[in-house]
Amino acid sequence: MKVKPMLPADCSDGLMASLAEAVPLIARVTAGFAGVAALDGTVLLQVDEEGRESSQPVPGMSELIRDAAAEGRCVSRTSLLPVGGSSWALPVGSCVLFASNSARVSRELELKSCLQMALPLIAKVAGGEAVIFNREGARVLSVLPNGRQHTEMSGKVFETCRRTMESGRPDVGPSRSVPGAVAVRIPITRDFGFGFNNASNVQMGQQLLKEMNRDRTARYTWDDIIGESEALQEALRVAKMAASTNSPVWIYAPSGSGKELFAQAIHNAGPRRSKPFLAVNCASLPPSLIESTLFGYVSGAFTGAEKGGQEGLFETADGGTLLLDEISEMDTGLQAKLLRVLQEREVTRVGSTRPVPVDVRIISTTNRDLREMAKEGTFRSDLFYRLNVVDLAVPALCQRKQDIPLLAKHFLSRLSFRIGKLVSGISTGAMGRLQAYDWPGNVRELENCIERAMNMTGEDTIRARHLPPAIACPPKFQDRSLLFKDRVREFEMMLINETIAECGGNKAEAARRLGISFTTLWRRQGNDDLESFQAGATG
Repeated sequence: MKVKPMLPADCSDGLMASLAEAVPLIARVTAGFAGVAALDGTVLLQVDEEGRESSQPVPGMSELIRDAAAEGRCVSRTSLLPVGGSSWALPVGSCVLFASNSARVSRELELKSCLQMALPLIAKVAGGEAVIFNREGARVLSVLPNGRQHTEMSGKVFETCRRTMESGRPDVGPSRSVPGAVAVRIPITRDFGFGFNNASNVQMGQQLLKEMNRDRTARYTWDDIIGESEALQEALRVAKMAASTNSPVWIYAPSGSGKELFAQAIHNAGPRRSKPFLAVNCASLPPSLIESTLFGYVSGAFTGAEKGGQEGLFETADGGTLLLDEISEMDTGLQAKLLRVLQEREVTRVGSTRPVPVDVRIISTTNRDLREMAKEGTFRSDLFYRLNVVDLAVPALCQRKQDIPLLAKHFLSRLSFRIGKLVSGISTGAMGRLQAYDWPGNVRELENCIERAMNMTGEDTIRARHLPPAIACPPKFQDRSLLFKDRVREFEMMLINETIAECGGNKAEAARRLGISFTTLWRRQGNDDLESFQAGATG
């Protein structure tokens, strides 16, 4: 905006020149707009904080200027647009000097809005809670690592946050929520700040260590691996040969196939059976925790490190076996450190330079092909060859369907005690469905299916109708390309044949159970000779 050509009669050129020089400085200090106006509210000059002339109107400014001129004193008001903005006007001779911080407040509100959108990502990366707090230290918004808002903490005042806002300086210190966790608090403007901690990651690591240290023995043996199929027996043959050595073993199998069963059985059948057996899931720990979990750390290695340090899993498992489950998910930087440990047979704690000798047998498991990953460059080939001294492929359940009856019987026995319900058998029809299904979730899915069916039945026998729909309904019946009448017919025949089988071939009893006449059963089965059909009516 340019200076108006017409000045008030009693506003001298000298006064206007002085005000024009002062306005850019006032705008810069205010971090908004400043200007000079006539007593009637007409803006003569307005500049922003960069000293640029501006024509952007400030809401309510003309009225404020006229009120200041009428009252002959400085008048200030808080604006609603933007919320929290303020303006003032001061009569100077026949002119009015005015200023507003609306631009700064608008920027701060935009910054706060962007920070609110980024809060879930900050919480996820930090591995803990991320918060926005006001100048009093009260939480305005709190988000957990899973993206869920922690509404219970909304409005709660924290003294540490209040002191951060009061000092205007970032604060890094221990988190009050979880011992050993670290909290960061940063003032963004004079009105709000934000902070985050790594409490969830620390809590997860502490819980994992407690669980692993509580159970440092392998429970499973060869007797716990159920099946007589050729594919399973070949896997057992290789596993039993590997058990007598101390060489690394790589177990490759789809999820739910029983990789840890084999790992524990190998340990229990080998020379290290009296020593610790520890397992860690490389996919369940965040990268920031895996290194300290595996190798340990010394006191003061990082903010939040326990006083006195902590030994890692390699030291805890010394003399025994360490199972690295889902090792394919390990960070590539950590893969290099693991390779060094396997080559040198010693670990160096985080924050230390002193190596500690360790004697640990490594068993690693994956549901992805490490060979292909090594070829693609997504897994270190040198580490793969170090781990792959003995490779053991555990067959998927679809490759050994003849083992399903044995596995189902085993689960019936085990689950009856656990859920407090005695179910002793599985009907011929239900077993046929179990063996026809492909089991993408493998043995774990079969166990869940049996448990579900046990809860669904009111008898001592599991029947096809007690199985999940995807298993109870044959693939052909699920084919939507079949005509409706064909699909109904196919389901009808499935139900009739299953009922006859359950009745031991007694067709009269099957008809009674189905609630139809014997003649209707004969027609549905498509038999031309009623007499011969009647002759076999009782099986």
